[in-house]
Amino acid sequence: MKSKTKLTKSFVQNLEPKAKEYHVWDRDLPGFGVRVHPSGRKTFVGQTRDHRDRTRKDSFGTFGTWTVEQARTDAKQWLHDVQAGVAAKSEHKAILFERLVEEWLAGPALRHRRTHARRKPDAIKNDERNLKIHAMPLLRGKYADEITRADIEAVRDRAEKKTPHPGGRKRKGRGFRGDLGGLHAASRSIRTLKSVFAYAEDRTYLTRNPAKGVRTAPDQKRAVFLTSAELHAVRLVLDEARAKGVNPKSLDVIKLWLLVGGRRKEIEALRWDDVDLDRRILRLSQTKTGPKEKYLPPLAVEIIARQNRKLGNPYVFPGDVSHVTYHQNAKNVWAKLRKEHWPRVRPHDFRHTFASQLAEKGVGLHEIKELLGHTSIRSTERYAHLTQERLHAAVALVEGPFK
Repeated sequence: MKSKTKLTKSFVQNLEPKAKEYHVWDRDLPGFGVRVHPSGRKTFVGQTRDHRDRTRKDSFGTFGTWTVEQARTDAKQWLHDVQAGVAAKSEHKAILFERLVEEWLAGPALRHRRTHARRKPDAIKNDERNLKIHAMPLLRGKYADEITRADIEAVRDRAEKKTPHPGGRKRKGRGFRGDLGGLHAASRSIRTLKSVFAYAEDRTYLTRNPAKGVRTAPDQKRAVFLTSAELHAVRLVLDEARAKGVNPKSLDVIKLWLLVGGRRKEIEALRWDDVDLDRRILRLSQTKTGPKEKYLPPLAVEIIARQNRKLGNPYVFPGDVSHVTYHQNAKNVWAKLRKEHWPRVRPHDFRHTFASQLAEKGVGLHEIKELLGHTSIRSTERYAHLTQERLHAAVALVEGPFK
């Protein structure tokens, strides 16, 4: 049972040490007391509870060098400061990090924060994976408003280090498993955390985003452009593959990647409802950056028009086995074709090639932005040097008479 009495100089001086340390609490100032150590040393202490009902303790000096009244004054100020913090914190809701992540994944993660466009399931799955692997081990069990910038930097540093996959390596078949982490994983993890804590700010779980301002390594932009001569060679290789009996749907998908500048799955999972051949437009309801329109050149119209509709299947390129899915073998066909001729060219590089061909032929960056479906011109500026080269070539014509 805790003893309480009016702490005075004479009372504290007469307290005798025991085998174990003990406390005596002041009757007039709740939370202020003295701790008596077995050695005989006596320390003034304070104890109270914060806004999460956790015990808070502090000490205010040793009896002999600190008077009772000095310690009482300091304790009174400390107790006031803690209670003032309770009042301030009561305006905010306490939430654990893991619970915050659950809320974010169930709602805000489903749409882009700026555009409100619906995000793709794969993107949400990647965010969930990065949070689980890189952030949860360090932030689990912490309240959102306790997490600091240093904590977020620790997540970044942990994510940058490559570690073996806990399920071991898997090199064959679908579902490749390699090492976890790296610079790209760290950047993605921090971007995801910024979004999570921005949501927490909106919900008044905290007043400041701890991930804001955390630096990450710049993304390594890997853009490969095929030249006009290489594109001609691609056409010849595709024609040769068709003559050898390669699945024509795969070859048509590859051609559309080049002709339309869409992302891989935007073309593979193209639906008949999205196609307007009369106006030569694709109205894609779900893309990485929201609903977009894609303009079709005549050859693309011809390719789409010759596809056979399959009853009960909504896709332009229906699956060969299932009656409800789309054809997904084009990337494997291209992997075999590129192995011999263009080993560094991925399907996404066709999108870069589409943009580079436009830039080289004089199309402005704003038009390229619209054709690619970028939300920001900054994403399109990687092709600026191609338009600059064309302008340099144009201005060089002026010097002709002076030669």
